[in-house]
Amino acid sequence: MKCLLVFLLGFILILPYNQKAIAQEKGKITICFENLNNSNGHIIAALYNKKDGFPQDRSKVFMSTKAEIKDKKAYLTFENVPFGEYAIASFHDENDNGVMDKNFFGIPKEKYGFSNNPKVLFSAPSFDDAKFMHKLSETSIIIKMK
Repeated sequence: MKCLLVFLLGFILILPYNQKAIAQEKGKITICFENLNNSNGHIIAALYNKKDGFPQDRSKVFMSTKAEIKDKKAYLTFENVPFGEYAIASFHDENDNGVMDKNFFGIPKEKYGFSNNPKVLFSAPSFDDAKFMHKLSETSIIIKMK
């Protein structure tokens, strides 16, 4: 009986600390977009938490948002993001039509960027090339648009 009482007392004292630790398993991801040609339109960004669908399948996006551009830079934040591995795909929607415009050959006409700023040659990078670990209350990323 005495052991049970000690256990319950210890559990009650530890419970608030466990709840705080659980509550801190989410944070925000803040992104700065650089190397834009102008301040027209918006930046559209998609946050993926799985390889599946990255970077083009919109149905596989974990979160998405758009940001205004000022002085050829944009900032946006994804709030309440559970800790884990993520990758970001983004583009500068200069004409605000909601899609990345491409030429006849499928080459983007609007600037684009990915987390980790991987080299892009003939196709989009893989999730593994763009992934980053979000494990702090705030993760900051710079994406240099191409």
